[in-house]
Amino acid sequence: MLVIGDPKAAERLADEFMRRPWTGITIVGYLSDNYDAPAAIERLGAIGQAPEFVFTHRIDEVIFALPPGQYDRIAEISLQLSQQPVMVHMIPSVLDLTFARTPVESVGGIPLISLRESAFSTPQRLLKRIFDVGASLTLLLILSPLFTLIALLIRLESPGSIFFLQERIGEQGRRFKMIKFRSMYQNADRRWKEIAQRNETGKLIHKRSDDPRERG
Repeated sequence: MLVIGDPKAAERLADEFMRRPWTGITIVGYLSDNYDAPAAIERLGAIGQAPEFVFTHRIDEVIFALPPGQYDRIAEISLQLSQQPVMVHMIPSVLDLTFARTPVESVGGIPLISLRESAFSTPQRLLKRIFDVGASLTLLLILSPLFTLIALLIRLESPGSIFFLQERIGEQGRRFKMIKFRSMYQNADRRWKEIAQRNETGKLIHKRSDDPRERG
C-alpha cells in the first residue's frame, strides 16, 4: 500500500497495520512534494511520480492523504491510475464525511473512502474466478500426497493444530479466511511484540532471522 501526501498519515497507517499483521497489508512508503517532511517512513518520491511508481512496483492499493485544496490532483492521478489494477482510497475531510455517499471504512481511527475498484471488468473477473477454482482443485489433487506428509510431520514435531487460520483483507476491504500449514508454534501471531523493532531510520521491522516463534 502506498500513501500519497501526508507522511504522518502514512506513519499512523503503518503502525495500525503493524498491530494487525493478519491483514497482510504493508505501507511501502509515501510520496510527497515536501522533501523535508520528518517521518519514520521512507519518502519514495514526488506526488507526480505516483502512476509510474504504482506500475513499476506493482502497488495494490493507494491512499490519498491530501488537503481539500489539492483534490484536483487526486482526480488527475486517479484518472491516470484508472487502467491499472489498483484500489484507490482517500482520507476525507469533515465535509466529505458529511456528504459521503459511499461506505466509510476506519483504520485506527483514520476514515477511508474508496474512490474506485480495480480495473478488472465483469467478464474478466468471471474468467479469473473459473481459472482460479479449476487450477486450485487440480493442484490439490496432484499435491495431496505431499500435503498429507507435511501434515503428519507437523503433528509429530509440535503440539497444536496442523493448519494456521488467519483473517485477511482482500479487494474492497472484504474479509476472508486464509488457511496454510503451520510453520510456527501455536498462537505465534499473538507474540508479534517479541520481535517488533525499529531500525536506524525508525521504520518498523517485524521480521528477523532468529524469530523465536518459528519451529526449529
